[in-house]
Amino acid sequence: MELKCLYEENGDSVKILRCYGECSQIVLPETISGRKVTELGDYIFSGDMRGTPAGKLWDAEEEPGNAAGTGAGGLSGSASGAGAGGSMESPVINTAGLPAACGERLKEIHLPSGIRKIGRYAFYNCYGLKKLSIYSTISDIGAGAFNGCRKIEELDIGVVKGERSCLKEVLAELNESLTVDYRQLEKDADGQLGCTGRASLFFPVFYEEAVENTPARILETHVHGCGHRYRYAFEGTEFKFREYDSLFIHAKIQEPPARAAALAMGRLRFPLELTEKASLMYREYLILHPEEAAACLLKKDSMDEWKWFVGEFLPSEGENDEKRIKVEHATAGCLGNEGYAVRAREEYSDIKKPALGKTGFDKLIHASNRAGRTDVISFLMNASYRAYPPERKKFEL
Repeated sequence: MELKCLYEENGDSVKILRCYGECSQIVLPETISGRKVTELGDYIFSGDMRGTPAGKLWDAEEEPGNAAGTGAGGLSGSASGAGAGGSMESPVINTAGLPAACGERLKEIHLPSGIRKIGRYAFYNCYGLKKLSIYSTISDIGAGAFNGCRKIEELDIGVVKGERSCLKEVLAELNESLTVDYRQLEKDADGQLGCTGRASLFFPVFYEEAVENTPARILETHVHGCGHRYRYAFEGTEFKFREYDSLFIHAKIQEPPARAAALAMGRLRFPLELTEKASLMYREYLILHPEEAAACLLKKDSMDEWKWFVGEFLPSEGENDEKRIKVEHATAGCLGNEGYAVRAREEYSDIKKPALGKTGFDKLIHASNRAGRTDVISFLMNASYRAYPPERKKFEL
């Protein structure tokens, strides 16, 4: 069953009141009946809506603007204020028998670029929702819009440069671990939006705890987790990448290595406004935690990600030999003994190089072996052999 939307017209715009269909992934239309969709009603995706709002019915299978079942008898109640306004002039639609697209059945929701207002409790108790795609130009988010959304793992947001952003407001409502696919958008001469940059941002979990201070007879709020700091990397509503990167010192201490590695990898993968200093910081962390980096890559299950990672941390051709010679000569100069230099090269070359060493490649291979990824193992072994070919043994008579 294709998506159907119950809506009302407000001048030259449209407010969607309820969605129907058996799909778990919803992509709302940009326009209905030739009018731009700008508003979502109260409780639109919640399974706790009481009654059914009155409005017109839009069917994705039909021409936009055709109201299937127009004039048929049906329910005419309202749901906590949803559907107020133009509902008295719109024909009442019979939605009996149509499965509402709401509640824990929903896994992914994509909102159109024209949305400016989200009604109260719009996503209330959408326990199964894992991904939400929005634009930053939403100016009004109703109370409790994201209450009960405890499993959202990914937020895809298009941020229009130079305009007020709702990202800070949305992040404040979502306190669980969250990956934000940040797409920087700019308007061209015709007013069309184009992507000019991308970042992958990881926001750690945080939670607040009320602790009683008995002698003072007050309740104190204790915040746990560095995710609270990350959600305030803003100046007004503008996100500050440098402030975000400066907080990694807290993430390294307070977060599990796997989450810190995911944060570092995301920034390096899409380095929007990433400084050289921050890049070096993230690189060094991933070099010291190759197993956690491998876990992130295995979770994504993409060979393109593996190719990027190896290409990012693989020493360039000739660089490996040059650095080994420098280490060897420096050690020989200090100790005056070539034998010690060889041993130093074997034991400390991985530490001296800013790239992933032979030991790091071995850890990636072992992690892939445990996961049973033979394709990744083959790729890594080939890359390791090219970067660190075995030295030829010398025989002296």
